[in-house]
Amino acid sequence: MFVQKLQTRTFASSDEILTQMHGSQVTQRYLERHGFRYPIAVAQLDGLGLRLPPSDFSVKDVERYVGGYKVIDVIDVARQADSKMKLKEFVKYYYSPQRPKVLNVISLEFSDTKMSELVVVPDIAQKMSWVENYWPDDSYFPKPFVQKYCLMSVKDSYTDFHIDFGGTSVWYHVLWGEKIFYLIKPSPTNLALYEEWSSSPNQSEVFFGEKVDKCYKCVVRQGTTLFIPTGETFI
Repeated sequence: MFVQKLQTRTFASSDEILTQMHGSQVTQRYLERHGFRYPIAVAQLDGLGLRLPPSDFSVKDVERYVGGYKVIDVIDVARQADSKMKLKEFVKYYYSPQRPKVLNVISLEFSDTKMSELVVVPDIAQKMSWVENYWPDDSYFPKPFVQKYCLMSVKDSYTDFHIDFGGTSVWYHVLWGEKIFYLIKPSPTNLALYEEWSSSPNQSEVFFGEKVDKCYKCVVRQGTTLFIPTGETFI
């Protein structure tokens, strides 16, 4: 039902809300002056401070750097339910010509693995990170790893509408393939509708994009980085 809704419905273009910028323009000074109310797309990465593996870096390479026995969270897309499996099992599934179900990996944090050495996050993400800059050195709780996530999605993968944990701002870079976001402005009205929808017992039967005045389709191509501001509802 969900994928059919996405394929048959007409969405507003993200050009109405998307800010296109050069990597060198995305600075703390810019955000302090202009705020961060709308998503920012960066196709020219020079000056962004982002370092990545080559574009031919594969899912098998992820296994090689992270370790095949690492237990990861996997989403069963049809049920939108989490389960756990070893990374090597997901890699085998990923390359299988016959997949009995659609599985999606969106929460593989790899800061404590060898793959971390291949990625440097954008300068602005480091400068604006509360965890990196303000986590107390004497805290009883260790500083969490929340900077580097690897997403691996097969065809027809999706997550339902959500706001990222803690209302955080997020950034994505598409190393290969493409990723489609459906964005909803975090207006007071939309946030109230989201709260009502997310607590509804029939949430999975209702397409939240139809409850708001506008839902924007944003296609992020290979090689592009997208910054999404706090509170934005998206899939």
